[in-house]
Formats: sequence, C-alpha cells, structure tokens
Amino acid sequence: MKLASLAMLAVLVVAPVSAAAFHPALSFEKTANEGGGGGLSFTGSPRHKGYDCAICHVDPALRITAEVTSDPAGLSAGSYTPGASYALVVRMVGEHRGFGTRANQNSIVLEVTDDLGRSAGTFVGFDSDEMTPIDDGRVLGGRAGPDTEWRFGWRAPIAGTGAVTLYLGVVDGDGAGNAAEAQTDPNGDDVAMVSLRACEGAAGCADRPRRAPDESIAAGCAAGGSGVGVPCVVLILCAVVTARRRRALMPPVLALAAASGCFDPTVPGECAGRVCGADTGDGGVPGCPESWECTSWEAPLGSDQATRTCIDANQVGTTECKPSEGPVTLPALDLEFYQCNVHPIIQRGCAMQGCHGTETGRPYRVYARGRLRNNEIVNRTGTCIPATGQVNLAEAGTGTVMCEGWLPHTPREWKKNFDSARSFMLDVAAPADSDMLLMPVVGGKPHIEVKLFRNTDADYRTIRDWLGGGSLQTCTTGVN
Repeated sequence: MKLASLAMLAVLVVAPVSAAAFHPALSFEKTANEGGGGGLSFTGSPRHKGYDCAICHVDPALRITAEVTSDPAGLSAGSYTPGASYALVVRMVGEHRGFGTRANQNSIVLEVTDDLGRSAGTFVGFDSDEMTPIDDGRVLGGRAGPDTEWRFGWRAPIAGTGAVTLYLGVVDGDGAGNAAEAQTDPNGDDVAMVSLRACEGAAGCADRPRRAPDESIAAGCAAGGSGVGVPCVVLILCAVVTARRRRALMPPVLALAAASGCFDPTVPGECAGRVCGADTGDGGVPGCPESWECTSWEAPLGSDQATRTCIDANQVGTTECKPSEGPVTLPALDLEFYQCNVHPIIQRGCAMQGCHGTETGRPYRVYARGRLRNNEIVNRTGTCIPATGQVNLAEAGTGTVMCEGWLPHTPREWKKNFDSARSFMLDVAAPADSDMLLMPVVGGKPHIEVKLFRNTDADYRTIRDWLGGGSLQTCTTGVN
C-alpha cells in the first residue's frame, strides 16, 4: 500500500556542514546537552509534540514515499485483530540522494500509539543488527546505511485498546554530497513521513481526535488587506512555503522572517496604530504596506546595550512603521540561572534546526550542540582530519555531534543565547505576558500548532521564575 509522504514545513539557512552527523537511533535518547534528541524520537506522533524527521533534516525535496505492507494484510489496509502478530515491511520508494557518496545513510524511525498517545502493541521479530528499540521499546529505529527496506514484527495490543496509529519517518540521506569522505549533514536529505491508522476489528473507524485548531490571533498580524482577523499561523506557513530554498551563509537580515514581521500596531512606534504588511485597511484599521522583519537583539560581550537590524520585506522605501533597532537596555536577568535551568529546556524543545536553531526566519534564535553553531573562528578539536588549525564553527559544527560540533558552547554563543531569550521581557510587565511563555504554552499565542508545556508544568515555572528575576549563585554546565 503506497502512502503519500507528509513532512513538516521547515526552513533553515546555514553554511554547508563538513563533519559526520549523528544517525544511530540511540542518539535520540541522549540529552540535548550532548546534541542528542533529548528523548524526542521525531516520529511525528503527538507523544513527541508532532516533531518529525524534517525538523532536523531540513528543506526536504519530498520526492520519496514510504510503502507499508503487512502479513496478514489487514493492518496495512487499516484494521488489526487484538493480540495478533503482523510481519511488516517498509520500503523507501524513489531514493535519489546519496548515490556516489561514501556515506549513503538512509534511516527509519517509527512507533505505534493509541488515541490517548500511549504506546500500543509491541515490536517483535526484528534483526537487532538492523533495528534498535529505544524509549523503553516504544520506538523502533533502523541502522543508518544504504538500505531502502526494513522488516520487523508488531504484536497488536489487547482488546479494548481502540484505534491505533503507526507513525514512521524515512530519511534518504545524501552523504553530505561527498564522494571522498564518509560524511553526513542535515541538509540535502529527503524525508517521507507516514501515519497509518488501524482500527480495532475492522477498518473504517473515525479519524484520531485532534486538538482544536489554534484560532487565537497575535496582535498586529494581517495579510494583504485581510485585516487583523487572519491567524498568524497562516502567515507563517505561507511564508515558509515561499522561503524553503536553501541559501548558504545568507546575511540574517535578508531572509524571510515569518513571525518577526508581525508587530503590535497598538505599541507606540510600531505602525502607529496601523496594520503592518497590509496595503489596505479592514474594519476601519488603516494599512501600512511596509512589512518589517528583524534579527534577534544582540549586545557585545560584557554589555547589556543591544541592537538589531530590521528590513522591509516589501521594500516599499518608507520607514513609517519601522520598529526600533535600538540600542535598548536588555533586562538584568541572571545568566547563571539561564545556563543551568532554562537553556536545557530550550535545547530540548526549541533548538532543532527547523525550529529556532536557525539564523533567519525566527525572532528567537538558539545555538546548541549538535544543531546550529555560531559564526566564529575556533581551534579544531584535534579529533578529526585535519586535526590542527582553525575553522569556522558554524561551517564545521552545525548539525553534528562529531568533531567541532561536539565543542562546548563558546562564551559568545552563551551571550547571544542569553540576550535573545531575555529580550522577550522588553516592555513586558510580567513574565506570563512574555512571548517566551505565551508562544509555547497550551492556550497561548499561535506557535505553528507546537505547544511545549502547560502553565502548571515544571518547565513553564522554571522559565517564568527566570523571567521574573530568579537567580543562582553558580552554574556548572559541564560539557554543554
């Protein structure tokens, strides 16, 4: 049964990476501090916040598909018998990447859950040299290599479980386009994401219950005269579609910034009561054809005086609605608290390169090991070839946990992460009103349907306490 591939839209602009990236399934269980998955398996399931392979293997061509067959055939046709065992075969169809390279690293990751997000059934009958169970057996990952076919078994859950969904992702690795050395990177790979629903007893059960669409509106967002009634999530998705072309080392101010172009017209100096990016007004709200996009706020080492660069994506030639570029004084929050308590949360949930691990396209930018690294010159680690000399950390370390990618955060990276995060308390009266919490929290502003926590969760409280002035005397980040 051939299934259409689905992939989360994502955009990333980084320099080409020339070191070996991680592929083994066990790397998903490594902490984000080590550049691993932080417990996320990227199957696309709600249990993993909907994150899929395309959130790291960015800008996929979407030319491959995944074909799933089962014996008995009922499972791939949409039904299962409680307690029955099924032999499954997943085939990558349309492989087109990695040919002629030294590292044609294809891979697969999958899981089965019920409608409450709980693991359903048991994986059995797989070759342990080819596939690895992770997350206490809830997830099955394939060995990275040239394979385009994976075989494994699944024993269905007990009666009364109800409908289940098989979530799987297949990656067609491109070997970093290198025919001379065995290398990989997160760019240039293709991705297919599949969700196969199977009903208990017979096919035809209703679709899996889904969270109601996020209809809340971020202030000041509008599109082409449609007024402020357009949810920002629509603008973001449309912008991502138009910005998916890869651009190496593009200056941050030149790339499309889907979310950062939305400013609050009620704030003095930001559109002066008008709707930015709209040629005409709606409902009595005047439009402004300018559509300003800004980089993250940044301050030099040892300073709290930050600036940013803003450009008009529409290139109208006027500056009536231009936001402030500073300098502004960043809030006097505690770096130690951020490094030890807040940054691990951000690395785990936000730093993937299809999310905030990108220099462009987001008002919030995060550097993390195994993901985006800062554009600065560092000494080589001595563990890879060449072993000595200097190298650009962004070029050699982005998207890999090997060689320079394994280096701890540099002082400049810590400072830029800290500044980007604390800038969200500028002109905010209380932590709960900051987009640092309002965007990822359930019930908050639109966040491309990704919600990381509720306002009662420990992660929320930790970030809230930091934004509210919490402090630590000392922080030891280890290798992070």
